[in-house]
Amino acid sequence: MASPIEALRWNIINAFERPCGSVNEDLIDAARRRIISATIDIDGTSGPPRAPRAIQTQNGLPYIRLHLTHMELLWSFAYGWMILYEEGVQKPMIDGKWTGNIVLDRPLTQRAASLLMWASTLRAKYTKWPEGLPRPARGCDQEETNYCYKANNVFQTSLSFLLYHEFAHVRQGHFRVHDPSDDPAACELAIELEREADDFAFNIFLSATDDEATRATKGWPLLMPVLSSLYLVDGLVGVFQRRHPHLHHRIQHMLNRFNFQDRKHGDYYRLLCACVLSVFSNAYTRGGNAAPIEPESFVTAEDALDDELDFLDSHGTELL
Repeated sequence: MASPIEALRWNIINAFERPCGSVNEDLIDAARRRIISATIDIDGTSGPPRAPRAIQTQNGLPYIRLHLTHMELLWSFAYGWMILYEEGVQKPMIDGKWTGNIVLDRPLTQRAASLLMWASTLRAKYTKWPEGLPRPARGCDQEETNYCYKANNVFQTSLSFLLYHEFAHVRQGHFRVHDPSDDPAACELAIELEREADDFAFNIFLSATDDEATRATKGWPLLMPVLSSLYLVDGLVGVFQRRHPHLHHRIQHMLNRFNFQDRKHGDYYRLLCACVLSVFSNAYTRGGNAAPIEPESFVTAEDALDDELDFLDSHGTELL
């Protein structure tokens, strides 16, 4: 049976070619000059999710490969956290009923949590998209379907960000200076190239002249790629990487790039990141293999995020 994510195949291509509503001439030029293949390869083999990557071939053009399982994970992550954060955190806060925990008291949030739980297990063992749970084409009712369509938009931009990150590696000539060794200097260079690719992709979707409201609307799709990477690593130790920025530092860097001046926007996304990090950390400090859904109580958004980042930093020395 085909994956539900294949319903968005052409949407993904369109979002990549027209990242801000207009054609990216740099992308077309790179394909025309044979800097990169104009074809995106989709790996449909089952197995744990593999993030997109640019592949340098010996006798042909570099090309970008996507993995179907990773696309399933990314959509499920975006959908699940959109529901849990909007319905389980933001609305209770507005109503003055926030207790510090995400309460799964409705079928909408329960089904979103079930989809997230499934996504969190894919790293260890691939299983098919569970029957009856939300998917890109539909939900079980109109409310869920509306959220599915919102998640589609977030997913398409998020995946485009990842594609432009890989495009940057090719376009910026990173293959020419790539050193696969574990030499400290080689690792430091690799980390710098990853940051450069992130910044390249970020600047495709946001410019220095974009106003606060525009930046706020891009928060979800541009933060989802790095937040969902937590579902690709093996526990807390996986956050700390030799040839990539540590994941929690990458999250903080991406969040800082938005440079929100309005506190309501900054707090909104700080608390989102804090919730995701808390759920991730609690899954392993409590000995679980899959992410639980209810984070610990928070005081302020800024304190909550700082606490989560400090917690991971403090464990870095022990784990490594």
